[in-house]
Amino acid sequence: MNVSRQGGFVLIELVIALTIIGIMLRITLPSYQRMLRNARAAQVIGDFNVIRAATFAYNAETNTWPKEYATGKSPTELTPYLPAGYAFKKARYQMDWENWILPSGLPKNPATKVLLGISVNTTDKALGNTVVSLLGKTAASYTIGNSYTFLILSTANGAP
Repeated sequence: MNVSRQGGFVLIELVIALTIIGIMLRITLPSYQRMLRNARAAQVIGDFNVIRAATFAYNAETNTWPKEYATGKSPTELTPYLPAGYAFKKARYQMDWENWILPSGLPKNPATKVLLGISVNTTDKALGNTVVSLLGKTAASYTIGNSYTFLILSTANGAP
């Protein structure tokens, strides 16, 4: 009896091919996710630097600092110094300009009357932690819940 085989896959060949594809996905998917997270963290750091540069440009012209604004809201004082159409609210995170007035100063440094910072608010903890690990080397930072705050300046009596 002659059995002739026509084109196509035998079930075992299909199972082997799917198994190999599954193994390859398990190897590459974490790398891909890490790459996406690092790219998003780089975007956050870019936004951080844009806001910081705009803040210092504003201060250089006015000798004051922008007032405190709600999360996701761009300080109107910074609008002329930010790129056209720049938004503090992004798809996966929101930026927040921080201007804390400390009438009594800091406990260990009473001369410090103002703290300036930029917060990143995101529900993606992996993104927040990646930003902290990258930016934390250049700026003092702290985390409360979904908010990752980086100090950019502390001043005496609000002076630049």
